[in-house]
Amino acid sequence: MKNLCIGLICVLLFICNASSASEQKATTAHVAFAYNQYHLDCGTFDLPFHLINGYILVPAKVNNTMGKFLFDTATEFPFFFNRHYLSLQKDKFLGKGKAASGQILELYIQNEAITSLQLDGDVHFEELKNLPHADFSFLEVGITPDFLGTMGYGFVHNYAFLINYDHQNITFYPLNRPLPAQLTEAKNIIATMHYTPTGAYGKMPQIPLQIAQHRLSGFMDTGNLGTLELTPELRDQLIREGKLHIETGSHLSATYAPHIRATLKGLYYQGIPLDTVYNLHFTVGKENRVGMGYQFLRNYQTLWNYQQQTVTLLKR
Repeated sequence: MKNLCIGLICVLLFICNASSASEQKATTAHVAFAYNQYHLDCGTFDLPFHLINGYILVPAKVNNTMGKFLFDTATEFPFFFNRHYLSLQKDKFLGKGKAASGQILELYIQNEAITSLQLDGDVHFEELKNLPHADFSFLEVGITPDFLGTMGYGFVHNYAFLINYDHQNITFYPLNRPLPAQLTEAKNIIATMHYTPTGAYGKMPQIPLQIAQHRLSGFMDTGNLGTLELTPELRDQLIREGKLHIETGSHLSATYAPHIRATLKGLYYQGIPLDTVYNLHFTVGKENRVGMGYQFLRNYQTLWNYQQQTVTLLKR
């Protein structure tokens, strides 16, 4: 099985019925989904999750099939279904994509609506159309056999949401109402990180970080276990300065997969010290980037607000 540690990020490569780059972009936005279908006027609600090998898996039922969605903020779609588990029809070809772990994905939508999608409690959708599906059988092997697909930015951007890894719970707050006092009191806040939106629809928060005088770019993604890419020059400098420790590993997600893992300490955001990050999947490349996924996020409660373009780190 190929390495799954980088997260599940689907990039559309081409779209049927489009003849130019601008037409392809527009077709992707309109054919795949409509954002306004995924805003619930039900106040604050919670979604419990299972934590499996660092991945957030949300229990759900699609039509009459029980399973789990991967909570992946780097997926632009509200829901992206696994046709291998759900047996969906390939009625309309949407495009080709690529998982960040290397697998090629063929995206389709079926003409018949998804009759029902039930998350926890009162979170329920009916007659869902124009949502993509692909064969995610490799994630059934790598994460969970009852893999329904992913839920991503197209759903979560409608809310402020708090991820609590200790309680294994995500709380969603309406954007038009005040947040609870404990989330805004200075004594509970470690840092409010203002980010640059990147990726499709601004799904990927990019945050400037520092280690001593060195600058790195961080990106936040719940489908990423934790990654680190450094140029050879900065790698060597950080090792000399005692900020970076690297070693070889043999297993990822309980699967044999030789890799290099890194421990990074001394990170700062605008002068605010951040926790040491362990078990980062390390590569040498042309950029200095930190994937602020599970290995970073688990150190805090994190409050995400795409409207304000902030991710707030709160004490656990």
